[in-house]
Amino acid sequence: LYAALHNQTYEVLREALGLYRSDKALASRLGDALGFYEASLLAFDASQTQDPANLEETKERAFNTLLASLTPNLDRDIYLVRIGHPCFESLRNDPRWVDVVSRVKELTSVKADYSAEGLQRGRSKLYAAYGEAALDKSEFDEAKRLTKMALDLDPSNQVALMGLSRIRLLEGDHAGALEAVQLAIESNPRDFGPHNFHASLLMGQQRYKDAAEVYRQILEGVPTDNDAIINYIHCLSILKDDKAAMEALDNYKRLVGEDLYFWYARGVFYDRIGKPELSRQAYEKAVSFEARSENERIWRGESHQALWTMARNRGDSEAAEFHLTSALEYSPNLYDILLHSAWSRTIDGDLEGGRNDFDTVIKALEEIESRSEDQTSLLVRTLANSTINHSRMGNLELALRDAQRALELDPKSDSAYSSLAEAYLNAKRYEDSDAATAKALELNPKNALALNLRGISHYQRKKYAEALELFERYLSALPPRNRSDIAIAHGNRGNALVFLDRREEAVEAYKTSIATAPKAAAVMQYRLYLSNILLAMGSHDDALKAIDELLEITPNNAYAWYKRALVQIGKGDPEGALQDFQAAISEPRKFSAQHEASAIQDIQRTWPILNDVIQNKDMLQIAPLTGDDFAVRALVRLYYASPEEISAATEKSIKDLQQADALLNGESSDEGTPFRIYYACDVIIKYFGDEGGFDTALVVKRLAMRYAPGIQAYHQLTFQGIGLALAACLEATTETEKKPYFDQCFEFLNLALESGFTNWQGMAEAPAYQPLHSDPRWAEFLEKIK
Repeated sequence: LYAALHNQTYEVLREALGLYRSDKALASRLGDALGFYEASLLAFDASQTQDPANLEETKERAFNTLLASLTPNLDRDIYLVRIGHPCFESLRNDPRWVDVVSRVKELTSVKADYSAEGLQRGRSKLYAAYGEAALDKSEFDEAKRLTKMALDLDPSNQVALMGLSRIRLLEGDHAGALEAVQLAIESNPRDFGPHNFHASLLMGQQRYKDAAEVYRQILEGVPTDNDAIINYIHCLSILKDDKAAMEALDNYKRLVGEDLYFWYARGVFYDRIGKPELSRQAYEKAVSFEARSENERIWRGESHQALWTMARNRGDSEAAEFHLTSALEYSPNLYDILLHSAWSRTIDGDLEGGRNDFDTVIKALEEIESRSEDQTSLLVRTLANSTINHSRMGNLELALRDAQRALELDPKSDSAYSSLAEAYLNAKRYEDSDAATAKALELNPKNALALNLRGISHYQRKKYAEALELFERYLSALPPRNRSDIAIAHGNRGNALVFLDRREEAVEAYKTSIATAPKAAAVMQYRLYLSNILLAMGSHDDALKAIDELLEITPNNAYAWYKRALVQIGKGDPEGALQDFQAAISEPRKFSAQHEASAIQDIQRTWPILNDVIQNKDMLQIAPLTGDDFAVRALVRLYYASPEEISAATEKSIKDLQQADALLNGESSDEGTPFRIYYACDVIIKYFGDEGGFDTALVVKRLAMRYAPGIQAYHQLTFQGIGLALAACLEATTETEKKPYFDQCFEFLNLALESGFTNWQGMAEAPAYQPLHSDPRWAEFLEKIK
C-alpha cells in the first residue's frame, strides 16, 4: 500500500486494498489507516470521473471515508501530513476540505503551518519528493512535470530546485543547471548539499579554480566532508596548488586523526600529482585499517584497486592478484568498474589499456567454477565490448572469437550481435554487418546501437536515404537521458542530409546535436561539419562563429585553428588566416593522427601564398607594368576579395592573367610567377567549377598549364581538365553539345601521355571514365598506354 501510494500506481493500490478487504484479520492490523488508503483511492477515482452525478457520489464517499479514518488511533503523523498527496487534488476545492484540515489540526503532533500558504508549501514538498523519485528511476518526463508543479507552488523549494538543476544538466543545459543550483543554495545557504553539487557542475565545465573555491568554502563549514576533500584535492592537483591540498589534508588530520580515509585521500592526492611511490605507500597505510562502515569499505576497496593497478603495471603478478581479490571483497561491483574502465579507455582511444582491462575481467570471470546468472550476464557484456575493442585494434579474428563466445553463453544476446555487427563494419564487411544487426533487431527491435550501426553501414555505401531513415529510428529508440547518444544521432542525420543536398535541414540537425550535448567529445566533429556546410553555403560569419564556439571549449584543438584559417581565406582576410595557421602549429596544440598529414601539408602549401599576397597587397593600388605584375595582382585580388566581392574579383583576375600571358608568352624570369599563376588559376577554376561555369574553367585551366611549376603540377592540371570536361558532358543534353568536351578529354589524356605520365594502372576500370567508353578513341588510347 505504501509503495503504491508513494509511486502513484493506483491500480496496484486498488489490488492491494482488495487483498486487505478479503482478509479481515489482515485488515484489522491496519485499523483506521486502511480507511485512509481507501479514501486516497476514492479521491483519485473522483479525479478520473467525467459524469457529474458519479463525481459527486465518489467525492461524498471519499470525504466520509477520509474523515472517518482521521482518528486518534492514527498515532503516526505520516498519515496525517500525507493529506498533501497529489491524489487529493480533486477534493481541495470542495468546502468539505476545510473539515479535513481542521480534523488534522486537532490530531497531529506535528507543528505545521496550516495556512493556505503553508499547505501549499507542504504540497510543493510532496511534488518535489515524487519528482526526485521519478528522476532516480530515470522517468525523465514525469520528473520534469512533478518538479514544475512543485516550483509553481513554491519557487523556493530547495529539493525541487536541485531536481531542476539535475534535469537541466541531463538536457545539456549547463548554464541553466548552475542557475537552478544557485537558487537552491540561496533558499538555504547552511545546507552544504547544493554547494557540493554546485562545485561538481563547475568541475564538469572544467572551471577548476571556481570549483576549488566552492569546495574551500564547504570545508570551512564542514572540514571533514569526505566528498568535498577528495574533489577539492582533485581541483587543486589540476591547478598545481599542492600546498592548499596538503593544508586540507592536514586540517582533516588535526580534527580526526590518521584514519583510513586520511590515507586513502592522501594516496589519491599523490597519484594525481604524479608521485606514484608516495601514493602506493599511502594506499598501503589505508588498507592496514579495518573498514568499520560502508564508506570505509568503499575507500578500502578503492585503495586495493589502486594498488592492484600499480602492481599490474610494474609486473608484480602476486601482489596484483592479492589486491584484486581484496578489492573484490570490499567492492563486489569491481568487475563492473573494470568493465566501465575498459570501455571508457576504448572509446577514448586507449585501445591497449582497454584491452588489458577486458582481459582481466574475462580471465577472472571465466575462472569462476559456478558463475551466478549475474556473473554470466556480466561476462557476456564484457565479451561483447571486448569484440569491439579487438575490431578497433584491427584484429577481426579475435573479435569474432569473443563474439562467438558471448553468443555461446547467451544465444539471445542482442548486444553481442550488435558488437559482432560493429566488428564486421570496421572490417568493411557490410553484408555480414547487416546480417548481424538484423539478428540483433529481431531479438530487440529497440536496440539503438544496432540501428545506428545499420545506418552507418548504409551511409558508408552511399545509400544516404536509407541511412537517414535508420538514423531517425536510432534517435527514436534512445531514452531521453542519453544526451550524448541523442547528439550523435542528430549529427549522423546531418551527415546524411548533406549528401542528399538538403543543406538547410543538415544545418538544423548539426545545431540540434550541438545544443543537445554541447561538450560531448563526439559533438566536437559536428561543430566542424556545421562550419564546413555553412562555408559551402556562403555563410562565412556563421561558419567562423561555429568554429569559435568549438575553440572556447577546446582552445588547443589544432585542426579547428586550421579550419578557422580556411574560413578567413574565404572571408578575404589573409592576415587573419596566417595568424590562425600560426596558432594551429604552436605548442601545446597538436593535430590528431587522422588530420595531421593533410593539414600540415596544406598549411605548408598555403603559407607562402599568404605571405606573398600580404607583402604585395599594395599591387591593388598600383597599375601593373609587366606580365609578372599582372600575375601578382591576379592572385592578390582573389585573396583579398570578400564573399560579396569574389565574383567581380574573379572576372578581373581572369583579365589580369590573360594580360600577363600576353606579355609573358609562357616564360618569366621571376621564379614566383608560375606559382602565382598556378594558384590564381586554381582559385578561379574551383569557383567556376562550383558554379557550373565549365567553359570558363577550362579556358583558365589551359592558361595555367602553360605556367605549371613542375611536371607533377602539369599532370595534375591535365587530369583536373579531364574532370571538368567530363562534368560538362554530364550537364550537356545532346550528343552535339557533348562532342567538344569529349574532344577535350582525349586532348588532355594525350597531353599527359606525351609529357611522360606513366601511372595508368586501373584507368580502364575507373567509373569516372565510363562516359568515354562508347567513343572509338577510348579503345585506341588504351592500346597506347599498354
